[in-house]
Amino acid sequence: MIEGGTSGLGFSQLTLSVSGSVSLLCQRCLTPCTFDIASESILILAKDDAHADEIEAMQDDDTIDVIVGSKALDLVALIEDEALLAMPLSAKHEVCPDVAALDALNGVKKSSPFDVLKRLS
Repeated sequence: MIEGGTSGLGFSQLTLSVSGSVSLLCQRCLTPCTFDIASESILILAKDDAHADEIEAMQDDDTIDVIVGSKALDLVALIEDEALLAMPLSAKHEVCPDVAALDALNGVKKSSPFDVLKRLS
């Protein structure tokens, strides 16, 4: 959801809210896991890069981002960026549902490549 408004300093701003569920691959057990996205950010719209720098210098809130706005602002790209930034770098279950495969891998003793050299003598 995108909602327009005015910031406390009188600048145009967008409040961008992204929520939903995505299916990711657990990096521990390599099975699908669901990640719930719930993110909200405030974006102040500036006329150009110089104006954006001025606005950033005026505000003391680091959670509010300043972007250069235009009549052809790509809202789909903003939503996509917000969703990507909300997702974890490495998705993992809190507790993996099927640990039998992991236990089987942990129980397998790998042979050392140096075992071949021991047999040569």
